[in-house]
Amino acid sequence: MHHYLYILYSNSLDKYYIGVSKNPKVRLHFHNTSTKG
Repeated sequence: MHHYLYILYSNSLDKYYIGVSKNPKVRLHFHNTSTKG
């Protein structure tokens, strides 16, 4: 199974998130809908 390294940037928090996921689409959805900082 593949793993994906991702780097996301939040404009509203001026913060980068770096992580690894087996399913980047699900992880991106979580980041976009999460209310936690």
